[in-house]
Amino acid sequence: MKNTNKKITDLEAKMLQGILDSCYHDDNEKIENPVWTFSATRSFDGKQASGVVSSLNKKKLARSVGYGKDETICITQLGFDTLNARA
Repeated sequence: MKNTNKKITDLEAKMLQGILDSCYHDDNEKIENPVWTFSATRSFDGKQASGVVSSLNKKKLARSVGYGKDETICITQLGFDTLNARA
């Protein structure tokens, strides 16, 4: 595990874990493997989810592509390392 200085909020950690826990991974590799954004944001309201996704993108902890119901999101290696360092 890499040492990371990134600080994340509880909501960001919850979102990163939601990405990892998504049932839409098409193989065993979860890092850089996009899933439907709705599958990672189910426990968030719309505006809250949007803000958390935006924050994770800016910090390079996750990457989202697309818009609306067709949007996908993946956890980056940095996001994975940051989440694990927090545990």
